[in-house]
Amino acid sequence: MGHTVYGGADIGECLATASRIEDGNYEQWYAEWRKTSDRLRHHADESMNNGNAISARQAYLRASNYYRNAEFFLHSNPSDPRILETWRQSESCFRNAAKLSELPIEPVEITYEKTTLPGYFYRCTLDTQPRPTIIFFPGFDSTLEELHFFGAAAAVMQGYHCLTFAGPGQGAVIRQQGLSFRPDWENVLAPVVDYLQARCDVDAQSLILFGQSFGGLLAIRAAAYDHRFSACIFHGGMFDMYESFLELFPPDLRSKIANSDDTAIDFIVGNVMESVPGAKARLGHGFYVMGTTSAAETVAKLRQFTLEDIANQVTCPTLVIDGAEDSLLPNQGQKLFDRLTCSKDYLLFSAEDGAAEHCQIGALALCHEKLFNWLKKYI
Repeated sequence: MGHTVYGGADIGECLATASRIEDGNYEQWYAEWRKTSDRLRHHADESMNNGNAISARQAYLRASNYYRNAEFFLHSNPSDPRILETWRQSESCFRNAAKLSELPIEPVEITYEKTTLPGYFYRCTLDTQPRPTIIFFPGFDSTLEELHFFGAAAAVMQGYHCLTFAGPGQGAVIRQQGLSFRPDWENVLAPVVDYLQARCDVDAQSLILFGQSFGGLLAIRAAAYDHRFSACIFHGGMFDMYESFLELFPPDLRSKIANSDDTAIDFIVGNVMESVPGAKARLGHGFYVMGTTSAAETVAKLRQFTLEDIANQVTCPTLVIDGAEDSLLPNQGQKLFDRLTCSKDYLLFSAEDGAAEHCQIGALALCHEKLFNWLKKYI
């Protein structure tokens, strides 16, 4: 429902769908959100057939987001064919909506090593004059198309071009290409920046890096090693992934995991996945996007994702956005802010604003108001 402000949902549709789902029943979750998605896609197609492009665009956008929602909890079984099929429906609906956008949303493919990364280039005007451009990519469990609601649409309204793209571990890149997350995100960003600097409609001296949730850690990592950015935004981000992983467990299990061998880690985490509601889906997604097959292997990889001894290398102005009641990544923003040595600002949202949760979901209008007020001081 937090995406309603940018056309990604309608409150009644969400409440009606949720009311049909038994608590904790993930098969019902998929089935009911899939029904809602299919119905909205049918509405969009009907509007197109009737020559009503505006209603079609709106319905395609909501359908895209509902398909994403339906697929969300399937990843504990990476071979489930519904993952790819449902994600493709989400992508297809979004691309239909993009074709109907008043301002251009251009699908792009960015050369990356021996393959390409998918993205969308949003232009805030119809002319081709160079403009400041925001680079925005997903976090741990979001998709490329979801970024439209989390910041890309807002960037265009504020007068910025925006390039969204999915890297290893994200969106199409994990689902279709099987490329998992890598810690050296500067090597993912480098060809993306090269691509933008070659475009005639991009001000190559005014590139803004925007990382959200786990994407915040990746953004800071990239900005520490690549100094071609004029500003960086860390939105509800993560400072240390292994530390955040441990916080998913009760205190007594945290110390056991931290001090156990691989066999014991597999046993402890396996028990939690089978006994704690939601744990299998959440941790199973971690295995999926990290390209691992065991808890011990996952833990070893998570240790590589940290901003310790890296954050102080960032040189561009940086905004750290945090929520006072972030239930997913508590206190991570403050840890980063304390270690940054560049020009920096800290923006903490409170419960009084209705914006204290992770990434200010449910209060994106307020969050973007403050975010872009900060950015316009620099670019």
